[in-house]
Amino acid sequence: MEITMTSRMRPSEVHSSSPKTSPDGEKEKALPVIQQDTYESSLPATFHTNSLQSASKDGHFLQGEFSPVNQLKTADFQPGDDIDWSWVKLRMSGSVTLDNADSLIRQIDTISSTYVAVKSRLQQTYEEHDDKLAENMEKLESMFTQAKQRITSSYRETVGNFYEKLGNTGTKHHMGESLSLAIDRKVQEMENTVKESGILERTRDSSFHLIELSLDVKSLNEQKDSRISASATEKGTGIYSLNDLQAAGMIAKAASAMSPKELQLMNHNELGIHLAVQYMKAAEILKHCGIGKEMSDFLKTSFDTYLDKYASGALSDKDRAFHPYHEMLKQYESNGNILQALEQTGKKYLGDSFFHVFQKDKNGIGTTKFTRYRFELAQFSSGLAKGDLAGAIQSLTRSRVYSIPSYA
Repeated sequence: MEITMTSRMRPSEVHSSSPKTSPDGEKEKALPVIQQDTYESSLPATFHTNSLQSASKDGHFLQGEFSPVNQLKTADFQPGDDIDWSWVKLRMSGSVTLDNADSLIRQIDTISSTYVAVKSRLQQTYEEHDDKLAENMEKLESMFTQAKQRITSSYRETVGNFYEKLGNTGTKHHMGESLSLAIDRKVQEMENTVKESGILERTRDSSFHLIELSLDVKSLNEQKDSRISASATEKGTGIYSLNDLQAAGMIAKAASAMSPKELQLMNHNELGIHLAVQYMKAAEILKHCGIGKEMSDFLKTSFDTYLDKYASGALSDKDRAFHPYHEMLKQYESNGNILQALEQTGKKYLGDSFFHVFQKDKNGIGTTKFTRYRFELAQFSSGLAKGDLAGAIQSLTRSRVYSIPSYA
């Protein structure tokens, strides 16, 4: 249909062609003749009812035929979603370092809950619009794939590499594969939760963040309450679970944060006892991680190897710290009591000085070495009982040593 301007106008007033003469001979002024309101077409004779023309000079002339009413087309309705893609990108931007390897499960929960929440909302919103669903799902899958690759690669090159350097050939690759599979399992678990809980219907008019938050809270409660003690490695699959991999991250983080400076003033016997305490702390932490025996044994053996390297081979040298170290571990394995193993080994290898010689701290308070260890272990055990794994790791690295007034 063509649109053109028109300026045709029909006059509304008509003046007489000649003035009238008054009785006194003077000509009267011509007056306008008001025309009656009658219909008069201002359009050319060729005008037909399938085209329109404006009577205004500023109007438009529409030329062409109108389609029959039953052939008129309406614009397709396109539903909109509430996805904040910048938020999705932020939630999927994490990676693993030795500083945050002890929070691996939280990172996996984050990328998985965001992926499942967005996917569920997109499927709900575009259930009758396959093209829009495919377009948005392609974007989401690309972001999730990159996030998954970033997490697994960074874990492999930090935590996996830590154990590889201790002589565990192939550990990097195996841990990376296990983490990739663990992420897939986590996503499947969350998708099942969404289907079974009916949360999509309850949050139909709400933001997708509500689904995301619900999944995060559920995972947090599961980890806090049960710690999912059944590990995949216990079932003979050879695949590490998320709990296994996070525990490996904890030990790697603690070991990498230990400073060899603390060993410089110790004699061989005291060095053996001190490192045995560190080993036993690591063993106690692993008990609280809910991991299987296979992974627990692997991590303890690896930490033992690390401690020997950390002490420049003193733990494998029978002329140095070998005997007190292994004596203390033997007692711990028999009774499971760190303090009792410490007391008995101290008597045998350090004598009365370990229990009766006082040393002053920076606050001027004098204590024996045994008393200091006893207070430190009391705090460590108390923290573990409360679920304070972060504090336990700090105690293992000796970055959180409490003064005596802390126990008063």
